[in-house]
Amino acid sequence: MQVESISHLSGKGWSAPFPLLDSPQTLVLMFGSRELESSTHLFDEIHAAFPQSVVVGCSTSGEIQGDCIHDGSVSPAATRFEHTRLKRAATVVQNAEESRAAGESLATQLMADDLQGVLILSDGLRVNGTQLVNGLTSVLPAPTWVSTPTGKSPPTSAGGATSTIRP
Repeated sequence: MQVESISHLSGKGWSAPFPLLDSPQTLVLMFGSRELESSTHLFDEIHAAFPQSVVVGCSTSGEIQGDCIHDGSVSPAATRFEHTRLKRAATVVQNAEESRAAGESLATQLMADDLQGVLILSDGLRVNGTQLVNGLTSVLPAPTWVSTPTGKSPPTSAGGATSTIRP
């Protein structure tokens, strides 16, 4: 496994060239300031550098790059796995009542004989994380690990706790 990360600071540009890790087995996790959502050129650059990779991300209130924390930046981290098959799935959730059905839909999209884990990045204000995970686990075969990010969010959101389901 190879891991490299860079950052883009407003007014300074990219901290380094994009790492040469693009492949179908590469996961690019992007963390960025909400203020940069409209800066589509940054995301276009990331997608152009990683056309074969699975690229996902979310907004943060402080981006970590190495031993520094920045505001108003984008920090993509690329991880190229040696033997791991990756697949991205997405669904639209308009309100918390749709969370269980969204989990079921995601599980159906991800279903595969070799599926071992699911990483969830979701809207912490519109999604009921418990119901999203319940929907996933009602469809996914055991044992499948489902993990949601930690963070301070309302108790019903996906960001409220780390969940490890069906070890």
